[in-house]
Amino acid sequence: MLAEENKALVRRCVDEVRSRGNIDLIDEICFPYFVINRAPPRLPANCEGIKIVTNIFRAAFPDSYFTV
Repeated sequence: MLAEENKALVRRCVDEVRSRGNIDLIDEICFPYFVINRAPPRLPANCEGIKIVTNIFRAAFPDSYFTV
């Protein structure tokens, strides 16, 4: 990927997943072999873990909005 494509992907992730809670997008942008090196205890260290953490965060802070 080119640098501009990477930037667009990160912006899309922040806008749609972090700010809007669209966790379905994680399946599209998360590589199947992705591993979270510092996953919280008892959570999967993969794309499913990202979904869980995103849902927990969005439940705690439903009005949060992130700007890149």
